[in-house]
Amino acid sequence: MRVAIEAASLSLSSGGLARYTGELSGALARCFPEDEFILVSDQPFPMPRPAPANLQRGGGPRTPAERRWWLWGLTRAARRMRVDVIHGPDFADPYLPFHPSVLTLHDLSPWMDPRWHHGAGRVRRRTPVLLKLGIPTMIVTPSETVRREAMARFGIRPDRIVSVPEAAPSWLRPVEVTPRRPYFLFVGTWEPRKNVPVLVEAWREVRKEHDIDPGRCGTRADVGEILAAEGRHLGIAARSEVKQHCAQLVAQAVARIACGAPEVVKAEALFLPDRRERGRGRRRHGLRWRGRLGAGGRRCKAHADA
Repeated sequence: MRVAIEAASLSLSSGGLARYTGELSGALARCFPEDEFILVSDQPFPMPRPAPANLQRGGGPRTPAERRWWLWGLTRAARRMRVDVIHGPDFADPYLPFHPSVLTLHDLSPWMDPRWHHGAGRVRRRTPVLLKLGIPTMIVTPSETVRREAMARFGIRPDRIVSVPEAAPSWLRPVEVTPRRPYFLFVGTWEPRKNVPVLVEAWREVRKEHDIDPGRCGTRADVGEILAAEGRHLGIAARSEVKQHCAQLVAQAVARIACGAPEVVKAEALFLPDRRERGRGRRRHGLRWRGRLGAGGRRCKAHADA
């Protein structure tokens, strides 16, 4: 099977979308060596490193018409590469449903508060139309909470949307280190949509009866404002130091937290449904995609649990 993954988010210098696309494409290629995964975009992007042999770079638009990437260009590129499935990991899919497709809906924050995302107007306008018209064959969310919210907001049928939990990155593993004192650890950036104040309030309640420290890894200088007011916080780690800092702090109980680097963890989590109305070819590829992900998901889960 040949799968095209839209890779524009890899051109971003940092952030969860770039990590998601890079980690997902690499994990799929490693877990399904018999399949081909092709990263395509109308923008220059770096390939994930290391890239398995079956993870390749595809071509971009060739004509002025194909520069209308989501309307026509991506579909034309998919036809040239003879792909079976297109995956849009950044809230988008081709506007015309000529191929089976998967759209990742990370959360509903673009529609909750416009101040949380600068430059997300296109997502706010485009994605609801795609979802309500039923353009994506399947929709993936990182949690059951987001899945339920999406069904309620956009009227998505339950058989068209599934949750695929995100896993910790490969470098975040259980270590034989006993912390001198218990602690809460938050790994991420300080943004309203992260709901960090809830974690801080939980820490304050626990601290009333236990001597426990807050810890965090992030990249914003204002992450510690609330914790600094308490007079006890561990300081912010620079981006280059996050790996080492977290490896030293994370005990086995928190080593499996979701840090934005996805892996395939559920055999039944991702599949394309039997959509007879979309033609025999699409149904055949959907069945194959379901079977491959079912078998490979079990292999990846065993690897993640090791």
